[in-house]
Amino acid sequence: DAPRTASGRITVADGVSLDVSGLPRSRDGDFYELWLLGADKKLVSLGSFAVGADGKARLNVPLPVNPAKFTYFDVSREPGDGNPAHSGLSVLRGRTSQ
Repeated sequence: DAPRTASGRITVADGVSLDVSGLPRSRDGDFYELWLLGADKKLVSLGSFAVGADGKARLNVPLPVNPAKFTYFDVSREPGDGNPAHSGLSVLRGRTSQ
């Protein structure tokens, strides 16, 4: 449900930094989550974040695994239901290497 104008930028250094813009504001209890997604469909959660009314957010987290072993960075919209699994609602996705 992300608008076509939504975008994200990943920077990998000592950890990973994500800057997003153009996303719908996080609703009460809901949030967004950054994942690594492998070709084998393996997922590793990197962290969650909220998007403000301006549609922007920034996330800085350590990298628990080598992102080169994965195919995509994925941002999902998650319900606040206590289930740690990916919701299946990806809103942004980009390759880990270009």
